[in-house]
Amino acid sequence: MKSAAVDESKLDRETIEKAFRLMGQYLLDRKVLGEIAIYGGSAILFQVDWRKASRDVDARVTSERSEGLVVDAASYAATHSVLSRSWLSENVAMYARRGEREAARIPLGLYPSPDRSD
Repeated sequence: MKSAAVDESKLDRETIEKAFRLMGQYLLDRKVLGEIAIYGGSAILFQVDWRKASRDVDARVTSERSEGLVVDAASYAATHSVLSRSWLSENVAMYARRGEREAARIPLGLYPSPDRSD
């Protein structure tokens, strides 16, 4: 049974990483690679210690061939945790630079981690 949705101001790094792990496992189970770029407050949260929480995760799916499955994975993560259905917001996509190169991004991790223990 799903728990009540968490206050969106409580999306700390641990909560977001748990959601990313759920998304990663969802995609791995389907043998699909998905990639997202995160922006805004959540990107700052992953880069500095002074930012402790974000209201949501502003993201853009960068793996075009698996975009639908990445969105499904985000819904799966919300359903199997205490996140609201809108925890991963793609609204930032309309403001992202066109043709943004991978070199402009800072890799944050693989989810689930390749060295995880099952």
